[in-house]
Amino acid sequence: MRGSGLLGCGCVVLLLVACAGRMAIPFSQGKSPRPKIVPRSAWVGSMPSGSYRTQYPGFITILDTPKGYDPAAEATYLNRLVKDYLDEKGLGDVPVHYIIDQKGRILAGRPTNAMGQLAYGDRFFRSQVPSSHPSYQKRIDTEGHILLLMLGDYESGPMPQKQEDAMVELIRYLIAEHRISILSVSGLRAYLPDCANPGTYLNDHLASAMLRLARSGR
Repeated sequence: MRGSGLLGCGCVVLLLVACAGRMAIPFSQGKSPRPKIVPRSAWVGSMPSGSYRTQYPGFITILDTPKGYDPAAEATYLNRLVKDYLDEKGLGDVPVHYIIDQKGRILAGRPTNAMGQLAYGDRFFRSQVPSSHPSYQKRIDTEGHILLLMLGDYESGPMPQKQEDAMVELIRYLIAEHRISILSVSGLRAYLPDCANPGTYLNDHLASAMLRLARSGR
């Protein structure tokens, strides 16, 4: 997963920035302010129950929630996520590193130096994957990827502005903190096309969001 799809996404962002008359720096120079982040302990309610696989972050990868998310029942979705991954599946922790809700609140998940934990055909796949598929429920290689989960289904419409602002702010911070290239920010479908995640609208909008970030001068 680490290399596939990166070139195409990177070229799109690079082209957009070049057309704007300025080049995106490889990574932010110096520090960027840390956004307000709700600690894992404040919303998960329990300690990790499993072991982590260590990683060195080099990518920032975006997902949304194509199945089972109701904005009016956010707590229910988050509780289900925690229960699934900590209890029923026994995977030790929530699967992603950060979650951003539609009000712009950033929730901390697993540490960024721990690999995320996605599986082929899980809840983050937009289309149903049959259990007979040879890769069904096999772990996806996400080594080096900081996974950002946007709460909402953005197949055909935009994120709320507060959520997008929080996403850009968090990406700005992570780029500076981990010295990650702005060209290494993309949707999960750039590496795993058949998951169709994030939704088409959000996936297509990421390039302009990164142009916004590059123009900010950080």
